Amino acid sequence: MALNLDLQYNHNQRCTRQEPITTMNAQSHLEQPSHLGSVLTERQLGVSQGWLIRLRWIAGAGVLFATWIAGGVLKFGLRVGPLTAIGIAILAYNTLFHWRWRQLYATPNRPITRTCHMERVQILADWIAMTLLIHFTGGIESPVIPFFFLHLALASILILARVAYILAAVASILMSALALLEYFEVLPHVAISGYLSAPEYQNPAYVAGTLFFFVSAVFAITFLTTRTTARLRQREAEVVQLSSEMQRSYGQLQTLYASAQAVSSTLDLQEVLDRLTREVTQAMQVKACALRLLDKTGARLEAISVYGLSQEYQEKGELLVDQSPLDRTVLSGKTVIIDDVRSDNRLQYHQAVLAEGIRAILTAPVPGRAGPLGLIRVYCDRVHRFTADDAAFLSAIAAQGGIAIENAIAYRTLQSLDEAKRKFVLMVTHELRSPVGVVRSLLRTLTGGYAGPLPELQQDMLNR
Repeated sequence: MALNLDLQYNHNQRCTRQEPITTMNAQSHLEQPSHLGSVLTERQLGVSQGWLIRLRWIAGAGVLFATWIAGGVLKFGLRVGPLTAIGIAILAYNTLFHWRWRQLYATPNRPITRTCHMERVQILADWIAMTLLIHFTGGIESPVIPFFFLHLALASILILARVAYILAAVASILMSALALLEYFEVLPHVAISGYLSAPEYQNPAYVAGTLFFFVSAVFAITFLTTRTTARLRQREAEVVQLSSEMQRSYGQLQTLYASAQAVSSTLDLQEVLDRLTREVTQAMQVKACALRLLDKTGARLEAISVYGLSQEYQEKGELLVDQSPLDRTVLSGKTVIIDDVRSDNRLQYHQAVLAEGIRAILTAPVPGRAGPLGLIRVYCDRVHRFTADDAAFLSAIAAQGGIAIENAIAYRTLQSLDEAKRKFVLMVTHELRSPVGVVRSLLRTLTGGYAGPLPELQQDMLNR
């Protein structure tokens, strides 16, 4: 349907206006799901590392306390000096980690890789301390070995699965190396006197069995912990995704409601359409939005309202329906998604689109009572950006735009009729004023007796 809404008097001024996106609605600040997941992952790492640091304070103090109880109160034969040094060393390097942790998390926009690296360094430092602690409490006979499993379970929760298996292998290597070095007497065996009735560190069956069950338990714990953690993280990612989609849908509903209000609150078409393109851009979180209407001939699409596109792009040339297969398809009543403009040849100005940084396009027809009035188009700088839900939303917005346009047409028609009526009344008044004045002058002459006396009946009739 060809239309001429006489909007070109201010089209060049209004449709080229580039307003900064500073007064966006609340929904326009929503983050993309991937970004939300990254933010939550980094936040989780920070919280987990803080928790690990707090536990390490307890562990360091526990080593010192257990050394004092076992060596001083229970009178076990312990190497108090090395064990005390290990406890103090744990507290010392934990102080360093705590300082580094505060420094990292006081820095805005910190890279997530730095916190992951710090987490692995902490775990390796703990395992070196754990290995030394096991060595000075009996080696393969040490009662401290089960704490390795506890620490491994914590590490598997905090880090990625592939890293957890690498650390499980490191734990197995450390424990096996310690046991073998003591077995072949490369390292001196430090036994806890009074704990075991006979030394077992050179008993092949005991060493092999303990190492077998240690390695098996290490990898079993790693497998179970990482699988459980992976499922929890997957559920959390799904919750984040659903939350983001719900907030985005809520923002789109708000935009639909606002556009309906705009249509019913004003008959200023340009104001309604400018508001429509701006809010669609913000609600869909895209690069730009443009609304184009058919001219009188139906051969061209004229930009009535544009938001987010550069002046250079807008001046690329006329958009001719015959030379744009995409627009012909849309004007036939279909909503079209172009996932990647680089591999699509249905655009009239393909190179200009690429130069503008546009990578995906969604276009919907603007319906009217007698046929399409034009089209509304949104642009994004990412490929594969638009979904069927986006298409349905834009179609609903286009329907609101069609209502606004036809309301404006009706309003302008009424204004034209009212203006024609006013001009007719002025013309009739002007044309009748002179003859009416002549008639009144002649009547005054007759009733005044200037043309001679009148009978009483005639005088009465002329006065009436």
